[in-house]
Amino acid sequence: MENPQIREASIYDFESLHELYSHVDQNHNDAHPEQFKPSYEIKRPDAYLEKLLNDGNIKLLVACVESQVVGFIHAELSEISHPVLYSYLYGHISDVVVHPKFKRIGVGRILFQAVEQWLIEKGAKEIGLTVFSFNKEAISFYRNNGFTNRNCKMVKSLA
Repeated sequence: MENPQIREASIYDFESLHELYSHVDQNHNDAHPEQFKPSYEIKRPDAYLEKLLNDGNIKLLVACVESQVVGFIHAELSEISHPVLYSYLYGHISDVVVHPKFKRIGVGRILFQAVEQWLIEKGAKEIGLTVFSFNKEAISFYRNNGFTNRNCKMVKSLA
């Protein structure tokens, strides 16, 4: 198997992106069916994906193996600005998805390296993400790639 190749996503990747999203969407539904719809009920509009492609502060990269899209990463660049914080540029990973058949061969790591390079070139000082606590596999991956816990979001049901 050839090494994954990273490139910017295009409108021709939408079908592959929808398939990859279905894997992560079902993973969320399996863990929290009271909150997340099953993947067969979800399809992000193409207009949403087009917006990602056309925003200069967003990077949507795909990983290809033998010309098949096997993963993607969606990162956003923004400025942190708050009265108690020093202002700085910050990268946020919104999504990173690797097809189950292509996990553990370096696809996710290569996607992260590519988006980190883009963020460094843009002047970002750090990169962050949010991950659900049930997603132990992703948490382990993020830790192995240098991420640490900074805060914890807690929820309480009112229903």
